[in-house]
Amino acid sequence: MANKDKSIFALSTPWGISGISVIRVSGKGCRNLVKTMCSIKSPKPRYIYNCNLKDKQRNIIDNIMVVYFNSPKSFTGEDMLELYTHGSIAVIKRVLSELSYLPNLEPAQPGEFLKRAYFNNKISLIQAEGINHLIKSETEKQRIVSSNMSFNGTTSLCEKIKEDITYIGALVDATIEFSEEDESTQKSNIEKLIYKIIKELESQLKGIETTRKIFNGLNIIVFGPPNVGKSSLFNLITNSDNSIVTSKAGTTRDLIQVALDVEGYKVNFTDTAGLRHTKDDIELIGIKRTTKKIESEDKLMLVLSPDSYNKKNVKSLKDLFNKITKKEIIIIFNKEDLLNFKMSQKKWFDALPFLKKTRFITTNCVDKKTKHKMLRKISKFVKNEFIEKEKANDNNLFFTEYRHEAHLKKCLKFLKSSYNLLEKVELCSEELRLALKEIESIEGNVDSEIKLDIIFNKFCIGK
Repeated sequence: MANKDKSIFALSTPWGISGISVIRVSGKGCRNLVKTMCSIKSPKPRYIYNCNLKDKQRNIIDNIMVVYFNSPKSFTGEDMLELYTHGSIAVIKRVLSELSYLPNLEPAQPGEFLKRAYFNNKISLIQAEGINHLIKSETEKQRIVSSNMSFNGTTSLCEKIKEDITYIGALVDATIEFSEEDESTQKSNIEKLIYKIIKELESQLKGIETTRKIFNGLNIIVFGPPNVGKSSLFNLITNSDNSIVTSKAGTTRDLIQVALDVEGYKVNFTDTAGLRHTKDDIELIGIKRTTKKIESEDKLMLVLSPDSYNKKNVKSLKDLFNKITKKEIIIIFNKEDLLNFKMSQKKWFDALPFLKKTRFITTNCVDKKTKHKMLRKISKFVKNEFIEKEKANDNNLFFTEYRHEAHLKKCLKFLKSSYNLLEKVELCSEELRLALKEIESIEGNVDSEIKLDIIFNKFCIGK
């Protein structure tokens, strides 16, 4: 972390041309900076001023708006400034350059504003992580989970678990003073309370897998024989020209991925090389990468067409499906405009009978007039077959990080141990204390600044 005695500054809005840009400054030097650069002698806290921002030669850099926040009533808990300049690259460069020459002022590290807010008890660690996710969120589902973390949903859950464990710990310690009959009743009650928390933690651990899919995206692999129209279909879905489309087999030789927002979920579509036996060394590398990708992912979109039906392609697919198991597969029968479409569709099912139970739709990517209709058809199909199965109660998703998972697992382990040690009060009490410590660590009771550096370095600069 930067020297706490020094002030920090950073651009908090994206680099580029815009109406305005926001530059933040935090630390002891803020009040003096307002006087020297903005010619405001006694800035009133939380009052917006219009002024000329000047360099050390008293030349005007830009006409800006500025707000001064006094400690501790600021985002970081320190004195803070927000400079609202015009969103010109030249202006941004000039202001940042001028700030870098001032004494006791240095560029902020990633997440350093949030880190100072954490150290000044303005936010918890879990809230800081939530804000970072909220800034980076691309879809509605990501926003919902980030909001749960940022605006006390996760904190409230942790506090409730802490209260319950503390209460159970008090009951365990009190069993020493009960009679044998009362003690038996009390232990039964304690068992029920511990079991309830155990089920809650198990539920939250399952939810972490869902949140990871929400943030990382569902991966759907588009694959099939050459020339079935995979790339045309991929370009239609992604509304792009990322994949090259030609009549020559083996055009796509590498994996091409595009992320989309489908019904609020992030979905990563990957176009792949056509599966066939070939002597072309470069195409062969692409096919090997395709096979490896298919083997590693769960959701597959197989594309077939009438003109791709032949013994070689059937064999290639049979060889592939002999290697993979437990995959979610949907089929797109493409080129429905061809005359022999129905007959060839039956041939594919007869040659690969294990596909008969697989859900499918038919498409045509050639007719531009039906492009939007076809896109809606494919999107609905993907949503029903893949996304609906992943849906969970968004308002019950609170944890995202690997460190959250690690602490929850340890807490669960200590609670299960305490459950089995109810006859040994002192040991049971110690296990409950260790479980409590793990929940506190999720909220931010981290005893190593190195760990904090690792956490905050993932954040964006200016936040």
